[in-house]
Amino acid sequence: MGITKLDLRHEANSNGGFSLMELMITLSITATLATVAAPSFASMISDGRIKATSVQLSTTLAMARNHALSSTTTVIVCQAQDATMQRCSDAHRRNTRWSSGVISYADLNADNSLDENDQILTTLQSHKSISMVFNQNGRLRFFADGSARSAGFYLCSKRSDRERHLKILHTGRTRTAAKLSDRNRETCLSKAD
Repeated sequence: MGITKLDLRHEANSNGGFSLMELMITLSITATLATVAAPSFASMISDGRIKATSVQLSTTLAMARNHALSSTTTVIVCQAQDATMQRCSDAHRRNTRWSSGVISYADLNADNSLDENDQILTTLQSHKSISMVFNQNGRLRFFADGSARSAGFYLCSKRSDRERHLKILHTGRTRTAAKLSDRNRETCLSKAD
């Protein structure tokens, strides 16, 4: 028995690539899956940013407190005026979004303002999709004994159900909670983009 030309063409097509119809079906299924997955992927990215910002802010606050203790000087944590991270903002209202970032500095001349005589310790850029709200007026100060006033930061995003509440205790230590109260969540989201 011999192999005919028709048998060879059929064998080449069955062992080769996709037909046009198979390719179109595969592409449409892939597009549908991507459309369904995109919102949850964006939410996952936002969740990760909230968590990362929480860890970075907690580290910034711990470093500020440790410096205050080790150098027996006041360390101030303030909202950055702009992305250059060289000046503190003049905004001192309660529940202000720190959208430009966070600066911590040793207030060496004890004048409660960041100037050339002071030492910038750390800076933390804010991500524009994350709302970082300071729940007190003004700035946060860590005193020479490591203490601070009780305060906190709310972290949230309109793109995520995740949130964080960094609580600064009177001892200057921080505690992180994974949930905000309904009222605090509403405050945080009202400042979000």
